[in-house]
Amino acid sequence: WTDSSTTDLQRSLMRRVVGRGQFEFVLGGWTMPDEAVTTYSSIIDEYTLGHDFIYKTFGVRPTKGWQLDPFGASPTTPTLGKLAGFDVQVIDRITHKPQMNTAKRLQFKWQGSTSLSRDRSEIFTELISGVNYCDWYSSFNFDHDPINDNNVEMWARKFLDMTAQYASYMRAPYVLAEWGCDLGFQNATADFHSMDKIVTWLQKNQNTTGVLVQYSILSDYFDAVFAWKNGSLIVASSSLPTNTGGDFFPLEWDDSGGWATGYYSSRSALKGYARQGESLGRSIESLYAMASAHNAIFDTSGVLL
Repeated sequence: WTDSSTTDLQRSLMRRVVGRGQFEFVLGGWTMPDEAVTTYSSIIDEYTLGHDFIYKTFGVRPTKGWQLDPFGASPTTPTLGKLAGFDVQVIDRITHKPQMNTAKRLQFKWQGSTSLSRDRSEIFTELISGVNYCDWYSSFNFDHDPINDNNVEMWARKFLDMTAQYASYMRAPYVLAEWGCDLGFQNATADFHSMDKIVTWLQKNQNTTGVLVQYSILSDYFDAVFAWKNGSLIVASSSLPTNTGGDFFPLEWDDSGGWATGYYSSRSALKGYARQGESLGRSIESLYAMASAHNAIFDTSGVLL
């Protein structure tokens, strides 16, 4: 954003699409943090850094959590998300996901802390539907084979088949197709032009297929989910599964019996440096806060204002 290669026009256009609701910041931290080996205070720090930049630059605050890539999920996540102002938390990469698909338990209430009241620690949570990580992008990656007018119908019907499968896992008749992945869009122009063709074909044939497909931000999706049947999913939220104080650790890596647990104890020196840096940063913040409070009360000569 501050790089010299970014022009004022580009910054202005970005602010415009954010203001129009065409682009949404989700999570909004400096990064998407791991949940097994980080401390809650470091997560708070990076949320604060990211949210502060977004608000000062664009005048908006993130309202949706987005934790798709950590290996397992901690109850600290819904608690900090709720306290940060999120109304929804989206997660992925947990064990027993196939069973949750078939049981339609992908949407649930998650109370991360039993020592805090529900209104301060419970959040509506959705587990990304499907079987594997990055299902949609893996199935619709056009970096090297862009769609053309001759095969667009074939790809559109493949999209419909996948939508029908994933819709069977959901309570409300809406499917979130999170189209993206690690190192994705190496040829973004080909990817988006190809997906434009699929979306255009599906919209033209909506009356025949009975399926509406559109580009959306995350808030659009959840607005539709929460408005379904006059908000029955929320009004009758007692029917939703509840996870109170529980986590989703460890993560079973694959069907071969592998578990993503080695990083819990690896790289101890690096983790030690991170903790020392965090401790030093916390001390500096405390001193700065006390100095700021002192300067607000006393003048430079120490006289009470």
